[in-house]
Amino acid sequence: MVQFKSYDIDDVKKIKEFLYIPDKIGSDYSIEVIYSWRQLLNTQIAYSSDDAFIKSMYDENNYCFFLPLKHGIENIEVLQEYFLNSEEKFTFEMCNLSKEEANKLNLKFPHSRIFNNRKWSDYIYSVDDLANFKGNKYASKRHHANRFLKLYPDSYIVEATPSDKKEILSFLDEFEKQKEFNSSEARFEEEMTRNLVLNYEKLGLKCFLLKNNEKVIGLNILEFKKDVIYDHVEKCSREYEGVYAYLVREIARKFEGKYKFINREDDSGDLNLRYSKESYHPLYLLDKYLLIVENNLDLLTKIPDLVVNKSVSIGELKENFKDDYAKLNLDDERNKFWGYDYRTDLKNGEKADSDYFYNVVKSDFNNKTSFVFCLYYEGKLSGEIVAYNLKNDNSCEIGYRLFKEFEGKNIAYLSLLKVLDYLKNNVKLNYFSIKSYKENKKSLSLIERLNAQYLNSDEAFKYFKVS
Repeated sequence: MVQFKSYDIDDVKKIKEFLYIPDKIGSDYSIEVIYSWRQLLNTQIAYSSDDAFIKSMYDENNYCFFLPLKHGIENIEVLQEYFLNSEEKFTFEMCNLSKEEANKLNLKFPHSRIFNNRKWSDYIYSVDDLANFKGNKYASKRHHANRFLKLYPDSYIVEATPSDKKEILSFLDEFEKQKEFNSSEARFEEEMTRNLVLNYEKLGLKCFLLKNNEKVIGLNILEFKKDVIYDHVEKCSREYEGVYAYLVREIARKFEGKYKFINREDDSGDLNLRYSKESYHPLYLLDKYLLIVENNLDLLTKIPDLVVNKSVSIGELKENFKDDYAKLNLDDERNKFWGYDYRTDLKNGEKADSDYFYNVVKSDFNNKTSFVFCLYYEGKLSGEIVAYNLKNDNSCEIGYRLFKEFEGKNIAYLSLLKVLDYLKNNVKLNYFSIKSYKENKKSLSLIERLNAQYLNSDEAFKYFKVS
């Protein structure tokens, strides 16, 4: 199982190799975001032999996972295994997904929901558009940039050097005096900028300064990945008319012909920032999707091997026991209290034989409709416990049955305790539903031993809940 750990700037160099592998241009996959926001989001990193994994706490009460950085959905079982074996109690969530990725995961995890929020979307611009401000739609920006140049003809842009850091920090002091901080996140962002000024070279970023008569009046910190420029920090002294439009245009001109796109990141739901970003006419918004698995049984990659005692074990249906399993299903007298007749699902021409029942178990597992935990007593198939009727409140219904010759050995009760414990503490299900025919006294007695909560009854069944 992979181990997630916190990290610092020296560790970032290693994750950079993986961040730059996927063909993703979202800002969350940039080295600056992974570094600068790591503490606020409690971001952690894990590695396998040939892949890397990230989880971040975008919600203060819950982690969400990025797709495996190198192999994507193909390697997601590593995260499923981690989730099922970790002690953390949280919902399985995948973030920073494309729509296509979210839809694929939704098929893989049928009890899941997809979310999208406009404030998560990155603004993607053409470098050429911002470098030239052509056409009527850019008339205002073109005017502001030219106005700035006319008013401040001695202004110029230069790449920063280590000796400029003291002056940059002084500029940030003045910048903060001009700005009101309406949230702790905004205050954090200013502190993050200062830290980035001190460390941008170690991260492989570049810092550009806009100067007027040698005085710093603007700051840009950029990251470069394939054909994309990430505009991570953009700050200017507002007392200089047209300064932002000028900085945007001149930075784009520096890289015109070398890079195709500029990612100016999201607007965090700030309407003023949204208006500003929209006024530069992005090519498109890069939407990001969140997928939440609402029943953790979807995450099972196999039926686990569980030991009840020296005689009783639990595991998947083994192929060499498929004949015995068919007998369990075909015994009508034995199954009068099972509550389900296999015949209702037989299609034209299908034969209810051992292969049929074996394949149904496998198919239902793959489709996440039911999960068969086979019970073995001294190496022999003795019965089953089935988790089925999955609900999107992270619960399921439990059924159980034994061969007659294995009754009276406490197998069902002990096995139920083991399976329920596994489903509650490993799979992290919220609760379980159990029903029994009113005349099935043995089943009702077993349910009572589970300390189940009685809910209600109908003409045939009594219904219970186990938390």
